[in-house]
Amino acid sequence: MGFTASTGEMETTGILLESWDDLTTARVWREILTHPLAVTLTVVIVYGASLWLSFGVQNQNPRALATVGTLFINKGGAASPIIEQDIELSQPASRYGYAGQFNYFIALDPLNAAPYIDDPALRYGRILYPMAARALALDNPALIPYTLVYVNALAMLAGTLAVALWLRRRRMAPWIALVYGLFPGLFFAFRHDLSEPLAFALVAWGVLALGWSRPYMRFVAASALFALAALTCEVTFIISVPYIVRLAWPEITAQDWVTRYFGIARSGLVLIGSVGPFLIWKTVLYAIFGVVILDPQQYLPFSAPFAGLLWHWSQITQPRVENQVYFIAIPGAIAAVAAILILLRWPVGWRPSTIALAINALYMCVFLAPQSFYDYGSSGRIQSGIVLAAILALPVFDALWRQSRGWFWAASALWLMPLWLFGIQPMLQSYLQYFQHISG
Repeated sequence: MGFTASTGEMETTGILLESWDDLTTARVWREILTHPLAVTLTVVIVYGASLWLSFGVQNQNPRALATVGTLFINKGGAASPIIEQDIELSQPASRYGYAGQFNYFIALDPLNAAPYIDDPALRYGRILYPMAARALALDNPALIPYTLVYVNALAMLAGTLAVALWLRRRRMAPWIALVYGLFPGLFFAFRHDLSEPLAFALVAWGVLALGWSRPYMRFVAASALFALAALTCEVTFIISVPYIVRLAWPEITAQDWVTRYFGIARSGLVLIGSVGPFLIWKTVLYAIFGVVILDPQQYLPFSAPFAGLLWHWSQITQPRVENQVYFIAIPGAIAAVAAILILLRWPVGWRPSTIALAINALYMCVFLAPQSFYDYGSSGRIQSGIVLAAILALPVFDALWRQSRGWFWAASALWLMPLWLFGIQPMLQSYLQYFQHISG
C-alpha cells in the first residue's frame, strides 16, 4: 500500500528543512568566526597593513627598523667588514639608536659584532632571534634586514594562534587572544627588531604543550620551548618556571613517597631541560666576556612601588611620562592587585598563571627601575609577560571569583589604547593620504 503525503505535511517538512539549513549555516559561520585561525587572521591584517604601508607605500628601508645609532657604529671601529658594508645602506637614526640594532649586528656577523654592542654578555644571551633571522636569510647579509622582520611577523601570528588555541581548549572565547596579538608593546617590538615577539610566542606554545594528551611528549616539548624562549629573552622565566614547578605539586602532597619522588624528579628534569641550556650559554658568554651583565642595577627592582616612575615626576607634564602613567602604571597596578587578591583569598588560587601574573606585574611594572620607565618603548614591550599571564590566569578568576573579568577588561582597555593612538590611527591617515594621492 503506497503512502502519499498531504500538502500540509509537505509544507511543514519544507519549513523544517529550511530551518535546519539555516541552523546548520549559522553553526558553520559561528564555528568559522570563533576559530583560532580567524583570530590569527585579524592579526595578519593589522600587521600586514603596517608592513605594506612601510615597504610597499612609503618605500621604507627595512634597516631603519633596527634604529642604528652613530655611537655604536663608531664604537665598532670597523671590526666587521660585513656590518660596515651593510650599514652604508642605511641612515643612522640618532646618536644612541635603539636596542634592535644589536640584534641586527649579531645577525649580520655573530663572530665580530661584540665591539658594536653596549653590553655583549647581555645581548648575546638573547641569541635565538638574531640567529633565527640569519638562518632564514641563509647567511646572506643582504636579506637579514628583511628576515628580522619576517621572523617577528611569524612569531606574532604563532603566538596569537597559541593563545587562541589555549583559550578554546578551556571553552573560552578565542578572541580574547587579540589582547595579546594586538598588544602595543609587542607591536612596538615587532616594529623595532626586538626579541619579545619570538620569546613570548615560544612561552605561549610551551604552556599549550603542557596540555597535550601524551605525557612524555608534552614534557619534552614544553622543556624545549621554554628553553628556546629563555635563549630569546630571559624574562620569560617568570612565566615558565611557575608552570614547571607546578608539575610536581600533586605528587609532592601525596602520601606515597614513591609518587612524591617521581613527581619531583619529573619536575626537576623539565626544569633542567628548560633552564639548563640558558645557564650553559651564559657560562660560555662569561668565559668570553668576563661578566654576566655590565650594569645589573638597571635590572633590579626599585625600592618602593612606582618609585621608578616617580623618578621622572618632574617631567610628568610631558607626554612621554603621562603615557607611562596611563598605559603602564595603572593597568599594571590593576593586574597586580587582582593577582594578589586571588592569592590571598583562596589557597587553591595558587596556580602557575596567577603566580606568574603577580610576579610579572610587581617586577615588570610596580617595582620597575627608572631606566625602563624612560619611554613607552622601554616599558611597554616588557609588559608583554603581564598581558600573557593575565590571559592565562582568566580561568582561575572565573572559577574562584565570579564576575571577575572587570579587572582584565579595564586593564586591557588601557593596554590596547596606544595601538590606536600611535599605530592604527596614523596608519589609517597615511593610507588615506596615499589613496587621495593616487586617485587625484
